Amino acid sequence: MILGIGLDMIETARVKKSLKNPRFIDKVYTSEEQKYLSSRNGNAQSAAGIFAAKEAVSKALGTGFGAVRWKEIEILRNGRGKPYARLHGAALKRMKDMGGRHVHVSITHLKELAAAQAIIEGEPVGFDETGEGATVGNDDAVEGETVSCGESAEGETVGNGKDEEVEPACNDEGTD
Repeated sequence: MILGIGLDMIETARVKKSLKNPRFIDKVYTSEEQKYLSSRNGNAQSAAGIFAAKEAVSKALGTGFGAVRWKEIEILRNGRGKPYARLHGAALKRMKDMGGRHVHVSITHLKELAAAQAIIEGEPVGFDETGEGATVGNDDAVEGETVSCGESAEGETVGNGKDEEVEPACNDEGTD
């Protein structure tokens, strides 16, 4: 069952300008994300894609940023270069509380824009009094347990070769 959907789009030029500020980089990107961006020579499209994916995941969690910090949503790459999302801290707690088991994220970009969509899939464990969202804790998830990881199902990637899909993954192993 789909528990949350988030969508974000950002202008690449806006992120490119922000990348000149080391405080922005340290606030938004984890050390692993920074290593990836360095390996891409600080490519603004890659940085904007990661930024948009973080925003989309925060929206799918139903929190936006504030309740969740930037570095608690981490966008990484597997050995084949396929991106995936790893959640930490309050982001991971929120996903567990809503009964989330998988985070699906798709990232795409053009020269001027980057966009990402996130879908949280799982089984709701309870709803608030309005019926709007899951609020009861997930007893199946153990502190430090990997809630959702591994490869996405075949056929999930859609696009023209420029789209990237984030494999479902999250765990609570350390935070930058």
